[in-house]
Amino acid sequence: MLQKIIRYAATGLAIGSIISCACLCVMSLAYSGAIPPVLVEVMAWLGASIVFGVSSMLFDWERLPLPLATALHMLICLGVTLLVAYGLGYGAGLSLLLGVAPLFLVIYAAIYLGFFFHDRRCARQANQRLKSKRCDRGSA
Repeated sequence: MLQKIIRYAATGLAIGSIISCACLCVMSLAYSGAIPPVLVEVMAWLGASIVFGVSSMLFDWERLPLPLATALHMLICLGVTLLVAYGLGYGAGLSLLLGVAPLFLVIYAAIYLGFFFHDRRCARQANQRLKSKRCDRGSA
């Protein structure tokens, strides 16, 4: 049940953020003739998030070993993060890399480990259910 709630909440958050940004852009342009810089940043990071999500399809490609899929996904996400950060004026060159990369790696590791442990728990639960079904059939 909790997974279903999280899935629906994530869907609502995704759709809501896009619609909210679009409405805020329209209202800002209508009333002030410009889009506030903070809204430009939010839209840029939402766009990056779309790329992060789509690039996660690498993990569904069964011919790709998990370490390689992880490395490719991380490099794609880091590249997009650096491009967006550069485009938003967070820095350039080595200062951008040293300023953004450590925070990116901490966030990436936290998210990756969260998914890793969640998937591991789901696999363990599925194996337990299969094992209990085999035991039930064996005693019948």
